Amino acid sequence: MQFNESIKYINEHATDYLKPDASKKGYICPICGSGSGAKGTGITENPKSPNHFTCWAGCFSSKSYIDILAIRDGINESDTKAVVENACRECGITLDENKDFMKNENKSKIEKAVEEKEADYKDFFKKCHADVNKTDYWQKRGLGEDVIERFNIGYCESWSHPKVPKAPKTARLIIPTGDGSYLARAVDESVDKRYSKQKVGNTKIFNISALENPSQPVFIVEGEIDAMSIIQVGGEAVGLGSLSMTEKLLDYVESVLPKQPLIFALDNDKGGSEAGNKAQKKIEERREQLEEKGLIIHFADVENLYSGHKDANEALCAEFFEFAPKVEEEKRLSYRSKELRQEALVAELRKDSVLHRMPDFMQCIEDSKTRSYVPTGFPILDKELDGGLFPGLYIVGAISSLGKTTMCLQIADQIAQQGKDVLIFSLEMSRNELIAKSISRITSIEDVKLTRSNTNAKTTRGILTGSRYENYNETEKKLIASATEIYKSFCEHLYIYEASEEITVQTIRKRVELHTKVTGEAPIVLIDYLQIIDPSNEQQFLTDKQITDKNVKALKIISRDFNTTVIGISSFNRDNYTSVVNMASFKESGAIEYSSDVLIGLQYKDMAEAAGDKVKAQGVADKAAEDAKNRRSVAVQLKILKNRNGSKGTVDFDFYPMFNKFKEKQQ
Repeated sequence: MQFNESIKYINEHATDYLKPDASKKGYICPICGSGSGAKGTGITENPKSPNHFTCWAGCFSSKSYIDILAIRDGINESDTKAVVENACRECGITLDENKDFMKNENKSKIEKAVEEKEADYKDFFKKCHADVNKTDYWQKRGLGEDVIERFNIGYCESWSHPKVPKAPKTARLIIPTGDGSYLARAVDESVDKRYSKQKVGNTKIFNISALENPSQPVFIVEGEIDAMSIIQVGGEAVGLGSLSMTEKLLDYVESVLPKQPLIFALDNDKGGSEAGNKAQKKIEERREQLEEKGLIIHFADVENLYSGHKDANEALCAEFFEFAPKVEEEKRLSYRSKELRQEALVAELRKDSVLHRMPDFMQCIEDSKTRSYVPTGFPILDKELDGGLFPGLYIVGAISSLGKTTMCLQIADQIAQQGKDVLIFSLEMSRNELIAKSISRITSIEDVKLTRSNTNAKTTRGILTGSRYENYNETEKKLIASATEIYKSFCEHLYIYEASEEITVQTIRKRVELHTKVTGEAPIVLIDYLQIIDPSNEQQFLTDKQITDKNVKALKIISRDFNTTVIGISSFNRDNYTSVVNMASFKESGAIEYSSDVLIGLQYKDMAEAAGDKVKAQGVADKAAEDAKNRRSVAVQLKILKNRNGSKGTVDFDFYPMFNKFKEKQQ
């Protein structure tokens, strides 16, 4: 979401984030908790100023929800960027990279960094430091007297935010970050976590002076107490205070150019928080630039450094005697950072060597013992294909009405009869049409067995049109019922996805991935047909040819990644309707020719004899249409135009268009 859009959205939806108070007339104050009592009213909306609230305990008057969160978290209200980013984090909103919050883009960095005059808390710090021994909280956190003295840490037994003096008082450890800023850390674990760490004044980087002329490597951590934890065991550290300060830290580092290595050891977030990932990205983007200026940047292995704990302080408290040597080891490694980085790059590069891939090769051979190929159910075709369908991309093409969908559907059914799952993505025909085509074919097969004819067999329309059933005789009805039962015996292995939903190559991939995950075995995939796969968002402005090229390549990758067979049905160019099938016949794509593992074309059997003669070719097509009309078979030839890992060849079929059936001719 854009910067200004996020402000508008959060303010307009403030009541969605606020909790109703006990009176049901207002909301619980996010700062002082007023309104959570039995009768108390917390905050209410100002009727004269929509989306603005007033706390009746005195925390604020007529403030937006965004500003209320800034007060709660101790963020300077004049720092618009920090205020809005804080609210977005609270509300779970992701800001777009190109933020439009600065209309005064011509201002210099120095002008933008000018902050309002800060309060002076030195006397407050002195008083709090004198009372530090009134709490043992810092000792529970593993900190010693030397660290407490060095950073003037203090204790306030009855503290409330200076801007909210009427808020409930709590006991706090006071950690100065500048003369006019500090962190107030609740010592009572029962304090709501949202309010346990409150900042006063402008957010400052803790112990930033350690970078000016360090005598040893400097750790960069997230929290102030984390920095003191590193220092407690003999290291040196700087605490960001907030991950939003990462860029300011990098700017400062570039200005002082410390001679010692910087060790970035942010929280161990197990997969990374959004803010943590952004901070890491910023550091990596600046790394090369900074290293060119002589800096040494080292990323700590935080999982090891913190012994699986979240941060430095947790590691210090739980594993003191292990934490100290690990800090020393990370310091030692930081001096070898460039060397280690180079070794890591070489190791990563070596992963692409053939030697590294040899175990995958041997495993592929082992896997092939149980899963080498899947027979199509056509014995002669299987022989030409070295046994059947192997993992890879198969493309089947033909002119309109020559039976390419029918043949592939018959192969899918015959694979399903072997107990193998097939996903069919039908972008043109409905699920019911495909089911009817299959049952129609079975009626023909069963009728031939019983009567040696197709007298009782039914067409697709004859299966789908319910009004015709009352005119069927008992033999016909029994044949349909029998064919349906046969179909039901294997169709649990068929999954048909219609074009009623958008089907892109990403959709296909997700379906295959889910099916493989759930069943433990990758399915065979059939797409009918390639040229009408929906374009993805990034393909919207490409030509039809470019879209098909990209989709074919993506399907090839799916076949490789899931080690399965993907069959794509392709249309032909109109110029090839009266010529012999060849690689140039396939419509819209050169990628079909180059990316496919096996390329198959269907043509009328007599088309080869009519090649080059459009009149004869048209005659062949007309005869086939007449044969189909009179329920006779059509002579069709399947031609293997390309077989990356096998031989080419042809297979002759009798095609019965009326009954959606192909039958091999003995050769």
